[in-house]
Formats: sequence, C-alpha cells, structure tokens
Amino acid sequence: MGVLLLTSVGEAGVRVGGGAGVIGDGAAPVGRLAFDILPLWFVNVAIDTEVWLIPNGGPWVMPFLTLSTPILFEATVGVAPLVEFANGSPSIPPSVAAVKAGVSAPVGPLELFGEAIFFVLPGAGVPDELSDLGRPIFAFGGTLGF
Repeated sequence: MGVLLLTSVGEAGVRVGGGAGVIGDGAAPVGRLAFDILPLWFVNVAIDTEVWLIPNGGPWVMPFLTLSTPILFEATVGVAPLVEFANGSPSIPPSVAAVKAGVSAPVGPLELFGEAIFFVLPGAGVPDELSDLGRPIFAFGGTLGF
C-alpha cells in the first residue's frame, strides 16, 4: 500500500504561458514552457524553460529543473544555467546559474504565477548593460495546462 502513495495521480502535463518580467527599472516579456516529468501527489518535478526577451540585448533562455509542492498555493524552487543569445549564437556563461522561487495558483483554466530569480556567482559572461544583475529579477504571468 505504501508504494501506491508514491504513484502519480495524473499524467505528465505541459504548461504554456507568458507574462512580464522586471529587471531593475526595466521590463521584459517572458515566455514559459513547462513539461512535468514526475508528477506525484505531493511533489512535482518539471523542466520549466523560460525565455526572456531582454531590451537592447539578445534573448535569455533558462531551462529550470524545478520541484513544486501544493500547499495552499503551489510553491516552486528551481535551478538553471543561463543561456544567452548574443549575435544569434547561444552561449552559456560558465560562472552564472539562475535560482528561482515562485508561487502559483489556479484560476479557472489558467495558473497565475509570480517568481523571483536570483543569479548565483555572476561573472564576466553577464551582459554589461544590465549592471544591476546582482539584484533579483521578477516575473508575473499566467500559464495554460494541457
């Protein structure tokens, strides 16, 4: 019977959505695509990829590996490398990792989310035009699950 408690109550899902990101005093559109890879009743492991369209720079892609747990709201933590697309080619700054913490709540068919992303060990690979990258960046928006 103990084994049954650890099995999934649903099938792996896909969530697609977007919102707005806040970087220092500026804003950037954010897109999200998440694949649930281990949905259990008490925790969910997912690949949650975010694409940030940075003003005056190339897009950032952060493929987060996340853990979520439904408490009153769904609380999520995750870690990802930062992938920059400068001049059309991807690069991964060797000394930068993104860590996120967020909450979300279902509202009808949508899931509304809010999150903070912190960059750990910022190095020379971080774009110069975003000098305030030591501060957290924030995103708010919604996703639709399939």
